[in-house]
Amino acid sequence: MSVGLGRSKLDSKGGVVGGNIDVNTLEMVSHISEHPNQQPSHKIQITMGSTEARVDYMGSSILMGVFSNADLQLQDEWKVSMCSTVDASLSEKSEIFVHGDLQWDIFQVIISRSTTPDLIKIGMKLQEFFTQQFDTSKRALSTWGPVHYMPPKAPIVNMEKGSAELYMDAAHHRHWPDVLKVVAGCHISLFQMPLPEDAVQLGGSMSLHGNHMTLACFHGPNFRSKSWALFHLEEPNIAFWTEAQKVLEDGSNDDSTYIVQTLDFHLGHNTMVTKPCGALESPMATITKITRRRHENPPHGVASVKEWFNYVTAMRNEELNLLRNVDANNPESGAATKSSSLLSGFRGSSSYNHESETIFALPRMQLDFKSIHVQDPEEPSLTDSSNKPKVECSVVTEFTDHICVTMDAELIMFLHDLVSAYLKEKEKALFAPRIFSARPGQKSPTVVHDDNSTEKNKDKDKDKEKDKDKDKEDAINYTTVDWREFMCNTWHLEPTLRLISWTGRKIDPVGVDYILQKLGFHHARTTIPKWLQRGVMDPLDKVLSVLIKKMGTALQDEKEKKGREKDEH
Repeated sequence: MSVGLGRSKLDSKGGVVGGNIDVNTLEMVSHISEHPNQQPSHKIQITMGSTEARVDYMGSSILMGVFSNADLQLQDEWKVSMCSTVDASLSEKSEIFVHGDLQWDIFQVIISRSTTPDLIKIGMKLQEFFTQQFDTSKRALSTWGPVHYMPPKAPIVNMEKGSAELYMDAAHHRHWPDVLKVVAGCHISLFQMPLPEDAVQLGGSMSLHGNHMTLACFHGPNFRSKSWALFHLEEPNIAFWTEAQKVLEDGSNDDSTYIVQTLDFHLGHNTMVTKPCGALESPMATITKITRRRHENPPHGVASVKEWFNYVTAMRNEELNLLRNVDANNPESGAATKSSSLLSGFRGSSSYNHESETIFALPRMQLDFKSIHVQDPEEPSLTDSSNKPKVECSVVTEFTDHICVTMDAELIMFLHDLVSAYLKEKEKALFAPRIFSARPGQKSPTVVHDDNSTEKNKDKDKDKEKDKDKDKEDAINYTTVDWREFMCNTWHLEPTLRLISWTGRKIDPVGVDYILQKLGFHHARTTIPKWLQRGVMDPLDKVLSVLIKKMGTALQDEKEKKGREKDEH
């Protein structure tokens, strides 16, 4: 089955939530093969020419993005034993994997400090809007037919339960135990025998690779901030693999879940080495601080996404000026680039000349990260600190050249403050329901109308105690985001660093630990694996586990599916 789309544009203006999405050349091809007593096969491929998106909240832009020449492929892999053996230990392992591959040419994003909280608010508002529309439609349709309208129940308990589940999921990241309960031992409609209970291995792989990737983070609540950080990657490649299965540990009657995850990250995977010996290669990744000059103003409110990207990537550094026109590397678009640059010169959009200061410049590199998880049958309690799930990991890196670091300590502190501010805003937005749930009983100090000063002092003391309790609760929320304990058995991170001086010369290497401590990595051996696990591996692992669970339930026998739904109900 194939579906194609030439061009589509969605534009929303004047509301609380607005923006536009412009999609060019969208094609989707799917192939499904399901035969009795044969391994099923499902494949889907989605191709996009170019996509521009802009999201507005309360009249101001919070997110802009460009995604061009994207290609997404998803397919499953089944290795289920068709032979029925009497002894379950002699049967071969049944494997069910899902493999994904995403490649792109240009991926550019602009965000600010309030982007994540505003996106969460937008999601809640859209959910509320569509729920009301769906409820109104059901009420209108019920007047035509014999089915009576049943008003929806109050979702207060469900919201509290949902926030608690979100909090527990963020604390433990138990993605596979529930999937193994559903898939292991179930009867797939295509097979005569049900899947084995203990000899099922689930997992998959996800590959992400592109040519150019740029992220602009404004150091402020909106896009009108004076300074921002520009993260640019050349030819990034991420290869992720996960496997999960049941294991029986000593002294336990129930099965635990054994998970192995590997992550390979490469920079410059397509670069051909044609430079002479001793020549310095151009950096594959850069982190740059860009500051707007006083006489320059950001683009107006109705400016296009391309004009905003011209604004955030305009700099005097010639080495990094290639970010402005990535299409200039293509010979076909050379004439179009020249004509567009001439036109933009008359409009004044290319007159931006910001001050740019390079903080980091990375060469071609390779990072191999492996983590092993053993998750108990029962979910551990957050109050028992002695029973934390342990994660064994190993980190090995290899660099082809020196890492260039700025000599200016203010630039390193700027990057540290920027990342810290973004993380605080994200944590406040994610765990706001849990914090607010404890606040209804609090009394506002403006409600008290007693003239007695002693009573006022008592109320002030109570308010201080409540503020302390609130601070403690916030600290508990933010420190227990991840309840796992990381143990790094293999640690190989010893790149050579060169300092970038103001004279342009590169001074001899310094210790990497000093730079990491200035950035806030006081315990880099555990902090860096945590960041890699939380930021990259956990989301990809969650996506693969959801895909396998949906696929397993879709292919499940109808009688067994109804039986399980009754049991859950």
